Amino acid sequence: MPSGAIRLSAPTLSHDDGATTASCIVSLPGKAPQELWIRSTCHGGLNSADSFAALALLPAMKLRVPVISDGAISRTLLDDGFPRIQRIFEIWREDPWNPEFPRFHQTDILAEGQEDGPEGEGVATFFSGGVDSSFSLLEAIDEITHLIFIEHFEEEFPPEEAQKAVAGVINVAHELAKEIVIVQTNAKIVFSDYVSWHFFHGALLAAVAHQLQGQVSKVHIPSSDDVRHLDPWGSHPCLDPLWSTSATALVHDRNDVTRLQKTARIADNPLLLKNLRVCWRPYQNCGRCSKCIRTKFALKALDRLTVGFPFDTDQLTAQELKLLQIRDDAPFFQEVVDYLEDEGRHPELVAAVRQALSGWYQTPLGSLFRGDLTSRSKRWAKRQAFKAFSATGTVEPMRRARTHLKKRLTRGQS
Repeated sequence: MPSGAIRLSAPTLSHDDGATTASCIVSLPGKAPQELWIRSTCHGGLNSADSFAALALLPAMKLRVPVISDGAISRTLLDDGFPRIQRIFEIWREDPWNPEFPRFHQTDILAEGQEDGPEGEGVATFFSGGVDSSFSLLEAIDEITHLIFIEHFEEEFPPEEAQKAVAGVINVAHELAKEIVIVQTNAKIVFSDYVSWHFFHGALLAAVAHQLQGQVSKVHIPSSDDVRHLDPWGSHPCLDPLWSTSATALVHDRNDVTRLQKTARIADNPLLLKNLRVCWRPYQNCGRCSKCIRTKFALKALDRLTVGFPFDTDQLTAQELKLLQIRDDAPFFQEVVDYLEDEGRHPELVAAVRQALSGWYQTPLGSLFRGDLTSRSKRWAKRQAFKAFSATGTVEPMRRARTHLKKRLTRGQS
């Protein structure tokens, strides 16, 4: 395993073109020091290194090295939050999406502790325009003052497409008189080798929340799953509150509400329904991917699927559902099927989903045509290649080359 430590320099703050950038120099074992930064349109205070320690925690657990921070860290996190977060990840044990560094191990966070800073007056929620974040906004609409949108949170898009992606979020913020906070960071690039996005995204949400210290006292994190379907995941009701300090409380929103119930609530709000964005595409719902189809299916069941928004067409055929690859989204589809069966409606759509869930496309041979088996084969090949390269000592040069290529591609898009 790598030796050494993840070292974080004392953070600095700069202001430019209406944005505030907090940054530090991070040194990872076997790599040259590099800048780690979070840029935000909200002028939060910089009272600690909480944000950068949050980003470094899971990579340090994977590498089995301590985090050494020159900047002070909240005593709340040092004494309570970080130890408990680590215990949860140790219980979860493995990161199945990262075969190179699969295990989580306890580690140390070495830094000077300090008292938490002053509370801000605002209340924020993360908002992307999707079902989960739209529901969270509706649930706390009277207390929320800030909407946080993280650019390139799941996917990287060219600048012109990224601008279109945020257009709907800005529209909602303006209509509801909320302050929009647009955030950018290079944390995914810096740490992507060590922790899968499935787990790392929760730490990134916490880091962004702490960067707004002094402006907001509470940050809502929209829930992804209801209580029936909770699995190890980066944003989780057992994890999110543990990232809190007395200055910034992180709240994992309701798990007692299903995706269909969330969709029903949003369907009654014309503004959020019109700006609902559930697709992998950055700015317009394609209407054909599994995320779009599952939302169309829910709106169809609720008699709220109409032409114009959030999809260009109100058509949803049994053939579309029958051939869809929905294994990963099975709980969401099953919930709508149960609802339609209770109501005695759309039997042809119910039959199509049941065929998609249990028919030929779910068999090992059928999965070849859906991509599941192909994806598993790629992961297996990646593990074998990593073992082979480890034996020859060429893993680190390849990582450096990949990081260099990512940076060049990022610069080429900006």
